Amino acid sequence: MNNEDFEKQLSPVPFKQIPAGWRRDILEAAEAARRPAASPREDSAHRAGLFWWKAWLWPRPLAWGSLAFVWLLILGANLGTRGSDSGTLQGQTVAHAPHTTTLSEQRALLSQLLDSSRPLAGPMEATPSRRRSDRRLEDLAA
Repeated sequence: MNNEDFEKQLSPVPFKQIPAGWRRDILEAAEAARRPAASPREDSAHRAGLFWWKAWLWPRPLAWGSLAFVWLLILGANLGTRGSDSGTLQGQTVAHAPHTTTLSEQRALLSQLLDSSRPLAGPMEATPSRRRSDRRLEDLAA
């Protein structure tokens, strides 16, 4: 008997409805098989809301993992450079004085070259360490 003969024999037979109890049992068994079996510890922790962060991070796990990796790199770089003083201003304040005298000398030479009766500017004076906004207010008041 081939498939066509079998189909011809079944074609006159009417379809019967599955009993409601059987349908419910079949669907419950399929749902139970679809869900992974959770351990009692995980199930109680999930009910307690301890895995809320998994639901929050799950839509884009690669993005969150990459962000965590970048933060770890930044933390490592920060801890690795904490002991060195190469980038501080302590060594740079000394180098300011020679440039100031050079600029004053250049202005004096320019004034001599132009044969001007007055110098272009006086020697560079060190500005007192005040806030810029305070100096601006004094300039406006003067």
